[in-house]
Amino acid sequence: RQSSSSAYEERLSIEMIKQREGLTKELIQIQKSLNETHQRECDVLREARDAALCDSERSMSKQQELMSEIDRLNQTHTQTTISQEHKMAELKTELKMREFELSRMSVVHEVKLA
Repeated sequence: RQSSSSAYEERLSIEMIKQREGLTKELIQIQKSLNETHQRECDVLREARDAALCDSERSMSKQQELMSEIDRLNQTHTQTTISQEHKMAELKTELKMREFELSRMSVVHEVKLA
């Protein structure tokens, strides 16, 4: 009876060792799989971050270009406005001179008729 009990305990011990080894292998495989999954997620997040940074840099560059273009257009507008104001002043002066000449010619004409 003791030998059967001893044999049973030995088989039980061997079975427990096999189960423990199986669980250890399974645990190692799960940890490996978890690490691989974690690494893939990190890679995906890193790529997404890099893409977002690249997009941000492109957007900032485009904004700078547009701001430069706005500055250039504002300068052109200012120069055009100044030029138009100058031309308008010249035309007003010329108009006043012609009105004066017309008025003088009208007076001279009336004097000659009288």
